Amino acid sequence: MDNPIRWRAPHGFTLMEVIIVVAILALLAAMVVPRMSGISRQKGDVAIESAASVLASFAFHDSTGGMPIALSFDGDYRQLELQILEPDPSSGSGRPSWRVHPFTQPFTLPDDVEITSITSDGEPLNPDDFFITTRSAGDRPAIEMTIESPGQDAVITLSPYGLAPVVNRRTDKFPIMVRERSDLDDMGLDREDW
Repeated sequence: MDNPIRWRAPHGFTLMEVIIVVAILALLAAMVVPRMSGISRQKGDVAIESAASVLASFAFHDSTGGMPIALSFDGDYRQLELQILEPDPSSGSGRPSWRVHPFTQPFTLPDDVEITSITSDGEPLNPDDFFITTRSAGDRPAIEMTIESPGQDAVITLSPYGLAPVVNRRTDKFPIMVRERSDLDDMGLDREDW
C-alpha cells in the first residue's frame, strides 16, 4: 500500500500569532502618538516664545531709541515684525517712511498657529492685519495678544512700562500676574524713607 503524501491547505494565522502582532502594533502606537503630539506642542511653544521675543524687542527699542517704532502683522505674509520711522534716502524729499527695523528679524507664523486677538490700550484690532505705533509723548500702548496653536494657547501681555512681556499659557496652573504701575505720590508715600 502506497502512503501518499498529503498536503494540507493553509488555514490562516493562529490566535497566538494575531495576539503577538496586535501587541507589537499597540506598543508602537504608544511610542509614536505621544511624540507626534509633542511635536505640535513644541511648534506652538516656539511660536509663542518668538512672538514674545518680538514684543520684547518692541519694548526695548521703544525705551532706548529716539525714533518712533511700530509693531505690525501682515496676514498675507503671516509676518510679525518691528518697523521704524526713518528718513527715506531714495526719495528726494527726505520724508520719513516706515521700514522693517534693520536689527530685528521678522517672525513668520507657522500655518497652524494663529493670532486670534490683539488689543492696543484695550481697543481690539484686526488680528489679521494690525499696526501699533509708539507715541511721541507718554507711555507706549498696552498690548495683549492671544496666540492659538494645536498644542498650545497663550496670552502675551506687554504693559506700557514693562521691558518684557508676560506669557500666560492656557496650561499654566498658576498664571503670571501682570504688574500694575503704582504712583507713590497718589498713594501718599512720596515722603517715605526707603
